Amino acid sequence: LPPFYDTPGTYTYYAEVSLSGSGCDLVASQEAEVVVVADPVMTLQPLDTSYCQFASPVIPLEVMAAGGTGAYSYQWFVTSSASNTGGTLIGGATSSAYVPPVDVVGLLYYYCVITQSGANCEVVSEVAGIETNEAPAFTQQPATQTLCFGEQVQAIEVAYENGTGIPTYQWYEGQTNDYNGSSIPGANAQTYLPPADAPGSLYYYCVISFSGGGCDAINSSIAGIHVNDIAIGQIGEDQEICFGEIPFTLVEMTATTGVGTLTYQWLDGVDSPLDAQVTSGAQQASYAPPSLFDTTYYLLEVSSTLNGVLCVDTTNAIEIIVFPLPNISLGPSDAF
Repeated sequence: LPPFYDTPGTYTYYAEVSLSGSGCDLVASQEAEVVVVADPVMTLQPLDTSYCQFASPVIPLEVMAAGGTGAYSYQWFVTSSASNTGGTLIGGATSSAYVPPVDVVGLLYYYCVITQSGANCEVVSEVAGIETNEAPAFTQQPATQTLCFGEQVQAIEVAYENGTGIPTYQWYEGQTNDYNGSSIPGANAQTYLPPADAPGSLYYYCVISFSGGGCDAINSSIAGIHVNDIAIGQIGEDQEICFGEIPFTLVEMTATTGVGTLTYQWLDGVDSPLDAQVTSGAQQASYAPPSLFDTTYYLLEVSSTLNGVLCVDTTNAIEIIVFPLPNISLGPSDAF
C-alpha cells in the first residue's frame, strides 16, 4: 500500500519483478500515478450568538469551504462542550446552513463537517456557541407616589434581568392609567425624574427594547404620580359682640378645594391665633360658636387626604371681640 500522504503533490509508482536463477531479466510494471490534493479549507465559519428563548427569527449558522476536489457534502453536529469533535449528528442537517433551535434555555455548540466525494477530502469547522437565555423580566418597577404640592418627587426607576442584546429605554407619560401614553423626549435612561409642579395625577411607564437576540420589548408597570393640593378658602370677617352673647355662625366665604377628600377642624385661641387649639366637636365646614365671655380667635384647618397621604393648610384667622357689660353704680341721689 502507498504510504500516508501529508504533503500535496503527484506521486508515481511502479513495480520491478526479478526471478532467482540465471538468464532472467528484470521486468518493470507500468507506472501508477497518485495525485494528492490539499484538503479543502473553511472560508466562512459559524459564529457565536445569543438569543432569547423562542426568539424569531434565528440567524442560520453558515459554513463555506474552498479547495479539495469533488462535490461538497455537509453534516452538522451538536455538543455540550466547546469542541469540534465527539458531537452528536443532527439528523437532516446536511446543508451549508443550519438554524439552531432556541426553545430550551442553555448553551450548546455546533460545528459542521464538510466532506468531498472521490478523494475523501474533509474539513471541520470551528464550533459556534448558541446561548439561549430566558426572556427579560423586570426586577424593579417604577413606584407610585403621592405627595403634597411643593414636596420633592422621587425619581422612578426600572431594572431587569435575563434577555440578551443591547437595551434601549423609553419612558412614557399619560393622563390615564393605561399604556396609551406619549413618549417623553430625552427620557432614555433607567431612571426618570417626573415633574410635580401641578396638582393632579399623571401616569408613567417604561418600555425596554433589545437590539439583536430576538427579545421582545417589555413594558413596566404603570406608576402614578399624584400631587395633592389644597386651595385654602376664607372664613369671613371679624365680629364684635357683648359679653355672653353668641356670635354669628362661622362659615367659609370662599370654599376650600383640594385634590383629595377634605376634612375640617376648627381651632380657637384666646390670647393669639398662634396659640389656637382644637375646638371640640367642630369638624364641619361651618361652626356655631357658643356664648363667649372673652375675645376669641378662630381658624379653620382643612386636610386633604389622597391615597392615604394627608396634606394640611389653615385659613385666615378671625377675631371675635367681646366687650364687657357696662357697670351700673348707684349715687346718693338714687337713695330713697
